[in-house]
Amino acid sequence: MLLPDALPSRSTVQGVVPMSWPPLVVIVALCMGAVLLVLGCASTEDRQRTARAADFNQYLGQDKQSRVKQAGPPASCTQTGGGELCEWHPEGNTLRYRYDTKGIAQSWAYTNRQSGVMERAEDSAAQGGVWESFTGWFMEPKRAPGGPSQ
Repeated sequence: MLLPDALPSRSTVQGVVPMSWPPLVVIVALCMGAVLLVLGCASTEDRQRTARAADFNQYLGQDKQSRVKQAGPPASCTQTGGGELCEWHPEGNTLRYRYDTKGIAQSWAYTNRQSGVMERAEDSAAQGGVWESFTGWFMEPKRAPGGPSQ
């Protein structure tokens, strides 16, 4: 047990720990908090993207009325040579479904108005089940058809 006489004085403690450390510790703690916040936001964004894709994918292979029953009528539809392209605006963003001549959803494309990120998916029965973010598509190395494979 330490006796009161044996406790270090305030001047001794100040001599051992430089006074510049407390501001440094605060700065490091704030930086760590910022890093954790960014990491948390990224994982939240990934979860939101996955949930959004699952929501949109449920209408692939379904007729247009299935989507209309859940989301209401589209803002616009345009006839194309192979069917119809219909557009909805969920939360101010843009969601387009491409329907074939029988009115069955073949693909969707989603554009986030704030980030400009575009995502898309195609019906697995119609186009091989592709789901990707355009940002990832541009970053992946592309090979010319018939070129060397890696």
